[in-house]
Amino acid sequence: MLSRKNRLSSKEFQNVFKKGKRAKGVFGMLIGLPSSNNFPRFGYVVSSKIGNAVYRHKMTRRLRNITRLCIKDQKQQIMEKSHHF
Repeated sequence: MLSRKNRLSSKEFQNVFKKGKRAKGVFGMLIGLPSSNNFPRFGYVVSSKIGNAVYRHKMTRRLRNITRLCIKDQKQQIMEKSHHF
């Protein structure tokens, strides 16, 4: 699961959904909005074209896990670079 600081609140999610830049794909849409925070924040929308609610929720869990692993990897790379100086 993503840490709380990396999750959007419902109010923030609505703001990103209204004002964010959109990139559409076959399986859904990525919406982004620059943030003043020092850490990335994420929210997911999976299209109903994907399947029933069970399958969409499964896709959302997978996306969260991929994001969590990418954040963890990025933090590890930053720590390794900081030790070289």
